Amino acid sequence: MLCIRHDITDPYFNLATEEYFLKKFSQEFLMLYINDPSVIIGKHQNVYAEINLDFVSKNHIKVVRRISGGGTVWHDHGNLNFSFIRNGKEGELVNFYDYSVPILGVLKRLG
Repeated sequence: MLCIRHDITDPYFNLATEEYFLKKFSQEFLMLYINDPSVIIGKHQNVYAEINLDFVSKNHIKVVRRISGGGTVWHDHGNLNFSFIRNGKEGELVNFYDYSVPILGVLKRLG
């Protein structure tokens, strides 16, 4: 597994990078990054139901849709994001234990 850490805090870049690695490579990646203040919405979320558009507009908060499902989350400089990127068959059940063990191992080595 290749571990990628960088200092780019643009959420558009970071989520596009995740998607690029997923679609263009067969090897596994662990990507660690921090985003500027942003709202990240899941693939199937309704942006109008999930966020206060006036607030994010007035406060220049970026809104980014990710390729994966799941709920809407807040990112900022206070949290470290990680993505375990692995190709598989669409609809295949995910064993999160298998995902978490290598992530914990890498984070432990990083300190």
